[in-house]
Amino acid sequence: MPALKSAVMVNIQSHTRTVLDFPQVGIVRFYGNNSNGKSVLVKVLSDVVSNAISRPGNRRSIIRRGNDYGAVR
Repeated sequence: MPALKSAVMVNIQSHTRTVLDFPQVGIVRFYGNNSNGKSVLVKVLSDVVSNAISRPGNRRSIIRRGNDYGAVR
């Protein structure tokens, strides 16, 4: 199974533009102050990997307020 190498999120909740580069091996940990979007990162990555992001309701709920679109690549 191929590993996830990177992710780019644009207009996803608290993230205007966030680029994540993942290591080839090891464990990834998100840390930081409250309300900085750590849970959003985990939820969006989980939805993308499980293909739950294809459901329209899931997509609309993660788009940054005031924007017409959001993208995860």
